[in-house]
Amino acid sequence: IIKFCPNLRNLTIRIEDNELEILETILISCKYLESIRIFGYKYYNKKGIIFNESISNGLADLISSLQNLRHLKVCLHKYGVDLTDINTLISKFPNSLITLRIYRGMECFFKAVIPLSFIARFTNLQELVFIFSSNESYEGFNKLQYVVFPQLRSLNIYVECPENELLKKFLENNGKNLKEFYVKTIVKFCPNLRNLSIRIEDNELEILETILISCKYLESIRIFGYKYYNKKGLTEIIMKYSSKIKLFL
Repeated sequence: IIKFCPNLRNLTIRIEDNELEILETILISCKYLESIRIFGYKYYNKKGIIFNESISNGLADLISSLQNLRHLKVCLHKYGVDLTDINTLISKFPNSLITLRIYRGMECFFKAVIPLSFIARFTNLQELVFIFSSNESYEGFNKLQYVVFPQLRSLNIYVECPENELLKKFLENNGKNLKEFYVKTIVKFCPNLRNLSIRIEDNELEILETILISCKYLESIRIFGYKYYNKKGLTEIIMKYSSKIKLFL
């Protein structure tokens, strides 16, 4: 009970499934809370939420009351966790999210799948991050490829990527406004990029030139696999198109 602590910023507490009214009391009474760590359950943040396990109806109802939620992180770590009901939970959220990060760890096998179609609801997204250890995790991206996110500025795809054709279509619809893009495939539909991280093999330098020609607003490029390159040669290629671009190896 936190009856005499109305100005709390951070709180660590253990709450069981049958004690969710305690969490509700905390949210109502402590107006200045920035974060709550709940042992044996989930992680709540005033601006963001992390789901680490399956979602109970009681907590879902409380979370859905956060009308100004702006940041959401979905983490999937365990084998066999079923998050197919996340669509029901997400449907209760207002369209206020600007950041969405989805992580699926290596220890998760094929049964643990996050249905990506729910992302289509958040048309105000500015940052979208996928961290998947298997491309099987991109279930539902075939529907997402047609959705337009007019505010999207940053797209980061780590470890594994969706199918090339699906990603291509997604970029055709959303690449125009991107300012930051990290992915293992070639940038083609993102003329307004500022920062780019990419891996290019020693026989693919023409790809770098294509990027420099198409992306006229680039401020920095990070190139992986630098041990195969002559740094002076790379610098000369970049200087040919812009003297303002910073090269990181």
